[in-house]
Amino acid sequence: MLTLLWTILNVILLVCVVFAWFKVLILLRRQLGLGLALLFLMSLSVKSSQEPEGNIPNLLAPANNGQPLGNWSQSTTVTLNPNNKLHLIFEGTRTDSSFVVSGLYPTISGLMLGHTWKPLGGTANVQQHQVAYDVILLHQWKLLGIPLYTSSGEYKNRFPVQTQ
Repeated sequence: MLTLLWTILNVILLVCVVFAWFKVLILLRRQLGLGLALLFLMSLSVKSSQEPEGNIPNLLAPANNGQPLGNWSQSTTVTLNPNNKLHLIFEGTRTDSSFVVSGLYPTISGLMLGHTWKPLGGTANVQQHQVAYDVILLHQWKLLGIPLYTSSGEYKNRFPVQTQ
């Protein structure tokens, strides 16, 4: 619930900032002309506080060169809070009698305004035809893109391995 309230606060502040930009744009248009007002508006949108997203990291292998790590994959979903879900994709090698997990790929979905989730590390092992996993995430609480509070969380569980 707290994460939802934080997101709502970010939306309200973002609307207020956009309203203020609109008022400044109108004032600049009256004082300096439309061309300089549009130049000012474009200069506000140049800087972004988000880091560019690259490929989703494999938490089990430092370098896989984009090649598949086996003949088996499975996914599961963990609810982080009412706004966000952690999606985990596992891949590995399956034989008739055993499973070996060699890839773990985390993604986060949901309403992200005011929050940033980053995977720090993880493990996955097969125990009695179940995959036991442990993922550590860094959670940043942001206000208008500025990090105010950072915490980490450990998410561990197990789920049955599908044979098909």
